[in-house]
Amino acid sequence: MSWVEHHKRSERLASEAQVALFKDRKADALKLYAQAADAEDKALADLDRSKVRTVGISAVSAASLHYKACDLERAGEVAAEWLRWPALPDFAKNQLRSLQQSIQKDQTPVPRVQDVTVAGRSGVNSMNEEEVEQLLTAYPRLYHMAERGAWEGIRQNGLLSTSALLDLYGVRGKARFALESARRDVIVPLQAPGLPVARLRDQCAMDDAGLKRCLQDGMTPQQWYECLNAKVFFWLTKERLDKLTNAQHYRDGEREVLELDSRRVVAAYRDAVWLCPMNSGATKPFAHPRGPTSFSRIDDYPYRKPVVELCVDGGIADVERFVERVYVVRGTRPIAELVS
Repeated sequence: MSWVEHHKRSERLASEAQVALFKDRKADALKLYAQAADAEDKALADLDRSKVRTVGISAVSAASLHYKACDLERAGEVAAEWLRWPALPDFAKNQLRSLQQSIQKDQTPVPRVQDVTVAGRSGVNSMNEEEVEQLLTAYPRLYHMAERGAWEGIRQNGLLSTSALLDLYGVRGKARFALESARRDVIVPLQAPGLPVARLRDQCAMDDAGLKRCLQDGMTPQQWYECLNAKVFFWLTKERLDKLTNAQHYRDGEREVLELDSRRVVAAYRDAVWLCPMNSGATKPFAHPRGPTSFSRIDDYPYRKPVVELCVDGGIADVERFVERVYVVRGTRPIAELVS
């Protein structure tokens, strides 16, 4: 088999793994990720080394797939092997080093706050359990804006990130790159046999020029888009939601709003939750500094730092059990109740 054939097989298996994961078939997902990683290893072995950028992409993909398969040892080996290659592009070096840090963290047992029997913090400035409880009491609801007509698909398949939706709908190659790794300036419908139409929101509130001004630590606009597209985002306040739905770009159309119970979401998805102190999807009117450390896990989030966004890796497959209300708005005015 050629590199293309191995790589396509890897993409297909990884897509199947993601679908299995969101259907709560974790054992199947791990097996599929392992098979995808093996296929990407073979693709990498057959790849012409003169295609430097493609080698970098494939190396990151192989290491990441081993990591998703929970084979931390092999993931670390692949990352270390390709970091020794002199021609490896900078973007691949940065991603593989970040992966190495994740592997090291996963391999090093660190007591969580709730496991500590004496008073104290998990870090000098991070939140303890009492402060997490205060956060959830202060923000009992999470707010997510979706396109009109999205709720039925969300009920069926879960509230999924852009990347997870692209997996589910089988979007690959150049079409996927345009939607996942670059700015979307329009709403994009996704269609596949047996699935309802899904719509990816535009990203008009940010652009490459703004990101180039504000990104730090060598992060590129492409990496930022990919970072955001891997998560599902929620506002913690109704005021933030209203500011979005009433923005000039959105106020004349109808949108669907999901309100979720924040405490139950965090209880079920805590290890997949990130907190962020800014509107990560906007560089207009101000391009606030941002980068790899803009998102923090709950246990690592700086004590008393304002929280603007809560996001979840991949999405929430069983979102319906956390829903308190789903309704339609035009601007800030509710016009129909879907779930109450």
